Amino acid sequence: MRKLLVSLGTLAAMAVGLATSASAEMVLNRGGGDNPGSLDPHQISGTWESDIARDQFMGLYAEAADGSIIPGAAVSHDVSADGLTYTFHLRDHNWSDGSPVTAQDFEFAFKRILDPATAADYAYLMHIIDGGKEFNGGEDGATADMVGVKAIDDKTLEVTLDSAAPYFIAQTTHSTAYPVPKHIVEKFGSDWARPENIVVNGAFKVDSWVIGERLTLKKNPAFYDAGNVALDAVNYFPIKEETAELNLYREGGLDVTYNMPADIIDEIKAEFGDEVVIAPYGGTYYYSFNTTTEPFNNVDVRRALSMAIDRDFITSVVNTSGIVPAFSFVPTSLTGYETQNPAWASKSYEERMAMAADLLAGAGYGPDNPLNVVLRYNTNEGHKNIALAVSDTWSKLGVTIELFNTDARTHYDDLQKQDFQVGRAGWIWDYPDAENLLALMATDNSYNYGQYSNAEFDALLKASYQQTGQERVETMQKAEAIAMDEAALAPIYYYNSKHLVASYVNGYVANGDDRHPSRWISVSE
Repeated sequence: MRKLLVSLGTLAAMAVGLATSASAEMVLNRGGGDNPGSLDPHQISGTWESDIARDQFMGLYAEAADGSIIPGAAVSHDVSADGLTYTFHLRDHNWSDGSPVTAQDFEFAFKRILDPATAADYAYLMHIIDGGKEFNGGEDGATADMVGVKAIDDKTLEVTLDSAAPYFIAQTTHSTAYPVPKHIVEKFGSDWARPENIVVNGAFKVDSWVIGERLTLKKNPAFYDAGNVALDAVNYFPIKEETAELNLYREGGLDVTYNMPADIIDEIKAEFGDEVVIAPYGGTYYYSFNTTTEPFNNVDVRRALSMAIDRDFITSVVNTSGIVPAFSFVPTSLTGYETQNPAWASKSYEERMAMAADLLAGAGYGPDNPLNVVLRYNTNEGHKNIALAVSDTWSKLGVTIELFNTDARTHYDDLQKQDFQVGRAGWIWDYPDAENLLALMATDNSYNYGQYSNAEFDALLKASYQQTGQERVETMQKAEAIAMDEAALAPIYYYNSKHLVASYVNGYVANGDDRHPSRWISVSE
């Protein structure tokens, strides 16, 4: 576990000092969740990292304070009649070093994230671009020149998709579609995103970074809309422990928290009232089963363990923040999509426990041959409490459980290496479309932590990429039904976002994507 390098009291004094030492400056102190693994938008995957990237970079389209999509680096776009070719018209704006942002920078960036040499975990999101999957997968004969991205001139970018994607404009707001400065990346190579080298096109730019203590961004005077950015600086504090973050907020060291302890949410509401901001959130908290190893390659073992999770207890006692039990992976909040619960989800919990016991017995597990499970989670009080609740119910089936926790970066690295048995995970949609979640169960997806594989599921998901409208939705629903029946993973609850936002913070608007660019925020204290 990576430790914080300073005490809570020191952090509080530091944060308050930063906000008051230069009274002329308007500073926002935000909980950062964890240390970012990188400032390179092509080398990140966590929501805590995306918050920082969103402040430093601007894609073709961006998000308003309420989460709606607005023009970003592009002022407009055209779409061909077949829905495959997008032509973006870029605004006149510069990188933070004064160089113009060009369509060539976007072409370079899109091809860079797809380049196998970049080893970007999130590159699969760009597979929708024609030739992107083949190039990223290193297929014979596939080159960057075959990828459907082309700078027509300095201000015109053409992107050709492999199939129609109604979510593509929303996808351009994601970090995978951010531009990177071609001239800087070519000059510094992998060191280009170090604070002393980085060049950005967003509202803020990194000023200093002490890992484990604080990441400070300063307003970027070269940002095209700098005149409407109120904040002079933003400090991100990488506090993983929710109670520590809450205490720092109490002491005035934070203006906005990254999260809140779910087990005392009622107490927090009583203490802070309207400063508690809770909203539905497009994502699912789940447990992944490592199907590459026994006994989790046995569908009945996976079904039994998923059945035995008492989701009602977790969402009403362990976490009282209004979260909803989940039996399907795609959230119920997605408009126009019918969630695909497994057949056993309609049973009472007692009936599910009896079914789970029978399944484990049929798989050869019982008093004389107990099932031993190592349950992993990234260090967090809420994750620990859920793991304890799940362990309690699994133990009633005679399962022996060992809990194991690490920091978030190590945890997810191990999940991607299949160095686990059962592991806690969560996914927040990158854009509101079922495909963004279902793709995580596809055989060739790098975020398919458990390496679940089903040929029929893969075929249906692949078919959906060539479809539109209700036909596409129904194909995706059929795919999810297969995966949920086979317990490809165990959904536990649908997320909501939970933050403390000080009364003097303006422009912080709750939204379904839980994205709050510092560009729109001001402090009136």
